[in-house]
Amino acid sequence: MHTTSKFAALVLLLMGCAGSRSPQTELSDNGGWDEAKVTIVSPKMDQAPEPVGGMAALQAVVEPPDEILKQNKSARVVVEAKIDINGRVVGTKVVKSSGYKNVDAAAMLAVSRVQWKSGRKKGEPLAATVQVPIFFSPQH
Repeated sequence: MHTTSKFAALVLLLMGCAGSRSPQTELSDNGGWDEAKVTIVSPKMDQAPEPVGGMAALQAVVEPPDEILKQNKSARVVVEAKIDINGRVVGTKVVKSSGYKNVDAAAMLAVSRVQWKSGRKKGEPLAATVQVPIFFSPQH
């Protein structure tokens, strides 16, 4: 899918026309982390914000709640985060729930805990809104 198509799909999502579908991310055998990507919601930019240290840094701060560990289940949450020009998370919300409040809260906390590289347009830092898939599994 081209960047323009992804952007159009996200605009529809934000307008409520796309229902509850979230950006698609392919899952791998390790819970999806190798394939997980940050999706830009707005604005259009040359370089997307990303966690300092990549998705591995984000994975390192994810703490599965007891309901995931005790039930030996996996879960996926999509968190929307606003990243300022300094790479700080200034707001989060769940756009695709796991179905568990504690799991959703842990996903938002994980996204907030990592430092981010700000997005860039023409070399200048730019605030952005992104969607981040967070995977929980008993193995992590």
